[in-house]
Amino acid sequence: MSCANCCKTTGPLLTSKDITRISNRLKKTENDFIDNYLRIDEDGDYVFKSMPCPFLGSDNYCFIYEDRPRACKEFPHTDQ
Repeated sequence: MSCANCCKTTGPLLTSKDITRISNRLKKTENDFIDNYLRIDEDGDYVFKSMPCPFLGSDNYCFIYEDRPRACKEFPHTDQ
């Protein structure tokens, strides 16, 4: 994979289901996951604290791919 620009520049909104699923994957509590990786944006949504995505590896592969946020699964959002 050579691109991963969406993972480097556009942070997804994370739903409560995303937070639960990813925290379970990482074997962290939801509060620990939120404290370590997320912030609340100006619209009141959870987003990653930093970009590129903290789960993007140096090889441009997502290491939580099976449990990635819904917004990532639905990218590029052309069917909405």
